[in-house]
Amino acid sequence: MGLASLNPVERRSLFTEAVAAYERSLAIFPLDEHVLVRLGQALDELSRFDEARSAYRKAIEHDPNLGVLHAYYAQHLF
Repeated sequence: MGLASLNPVERRSLFTEAVAAYERSLAIFPLDEHVLVRLGQALDELSRFDEARSAYRKAIEHDPNLGVLHAYYAQHLF
């Protein structure tokens, strides 16, 4: 069962849970750029764009030479 088959309430609930899980992970590993990107993506799905932008920027700040981070940020901006 994919996310596309879920109703909007179920999708929102899953992404809200994902945000909480990513935030717990960052409490332990605050410099993990992969978790920051996934947090940004989950926040984008919840239309929390300012918070998502912050997560992407923090990921890039921690590893500015990792090109894929810039690509994820560009996707967010798009």
